[in-house]
Amino acid sequence: KQWYQRRVAITAGGTLKENLSSRVGVPKENFTIIGFPTMTVQTDHKTLQQMGVSQDCRLMMVETPNQVPNTRGQGSSSSSIMSSSRYRFKMSVEGLEYDLVFPANNHVRQVKSYVESTYNIPASQQRWEGWPPGTSDSLELRDLVLETPFHRLKVFRRQEAGRASVGSDDEFMDEDVLESPECSSTSAQRPLMTVGKSAEENVMQFLQVFEERYGNVHPAFHIGTLKSALTAAFNVPADLKRPLIVFLHSDKALTGHLFCSQVICSESMAGYIDQHFVMWAYDLTERRLQQQILTECQSIFGYSGRQQVEMYVPDKLPLMIVITKVQSAPQVFAVFQGDISPDLLMAQLIDAVENYNQTRSIEKAAELEQEQRSRLRELQEQEYLDSLQRDREKDEMKKKEKSTDCDSALIPLL
Repeated sequence: KQWYQRRVAITAGGTLKENLSSRVGVPKENFTIIGFPTMTVQTDHKTLQQMGVSQDCRLMMVETPNQVPNTRGQGSSSSSIMSSSRYRFKMSVEGLEYDLVFPANNHVRQVKSYVESTYNIPASQQRWEGWPPGTSDSLELRDLVLETPFHRLKVFRRQEAGRASVGSDDEFMDEDVLESPECSSTSAQRPLMTVGKSAEENVMQFLQVFEERYGNVHPAFHIGTLKSALTAAFNVPADLKRPLIVFLHSDKALTGHLFCSQVICSESMAGYIDQHFVMWAYDLTERRLQQQILTECQSIFGYSGRQQVEMYVPDKLPLMIVITKVQSAPQVFAVFQGDISPDLLMAQLIDAVENYNQTRSIEKAAELEQEQRSRLRELQEQEYLDSLQRDREKDEMKKKEKSTDCDSALIPLL
């Protein structure tokens, strides 16, 4: 992908994407736009005037992939099952049905790993119905012949003792799919956080279980409370200040496992976050933990900050919330949900860093000016003290001289 800057004059009467499409020559279906003012609600049908965009506004166009029909699965799949190279499933997990979406390049083993970590069914105990014949763990979803507009799957917990007969269900099972030693993980049974523990203990537990599930390649999580994370991000010299990312996770979220394993645990994403952000993570699987984080957000960001977070909890997790601090007040700069693509998330994080760097440069100039005024004031105070000292010394000299003159005048009288 090639990134370039271009100054484009847009009339206020037309819609934003239509104007940009005609000026730049890119179909409006093939790009999205980022860089709008914070908390601006964006739709394809709003005008620039309606969105409050200033006359000299810096925006970024990000290419989005076209929907490409599946040509690798013997031609029976269509683009209706896939949106931006993603596949829809109606998955029944022990009798409860869920709507799930997986990227087309996911392997079957990754779907099973998601079921293991999200629904606590170890891969060795998973009994599946609905996979096409010949399915194996090493195949990608795009290599399978899947039904449209969604594919139905069922998964049950296999009974270890005796393996009760399931009648005709066995004819739908592929043993290659059932066995997956690569996905076996004891950490699937462990919660990321436990109700009743202190914030510091829970953050340490989050780190340990997260690494057991997803490995050691991930952004560095700040160990401590949310308040201490804010201190680490902002209560430092201007050159060292960084935005804060608050990562809110839930094991009940449909996209939680995929977001962790494929987005934030990629080397490029982890490296960029470590370089430009402080990151603090918290698990909201349990309701009491949700209430705790909402209460803490209210104490730090006020009621409006709590409302901004509350609108996503618990149904729209996972979240990445970017916090910046302008002058003395921390504020929510942007909120990213777990269904965002890695490329778009990276572009938005870059945009957040660039915006914050502009703010930080202003703060740095203000700090430098304040330091200069402080040094000038100290210099003036020191000069004043030195002047007083010199005056005192002169007074002492005059007193000594006068005393000497008086003594000299008394000598003849003796």
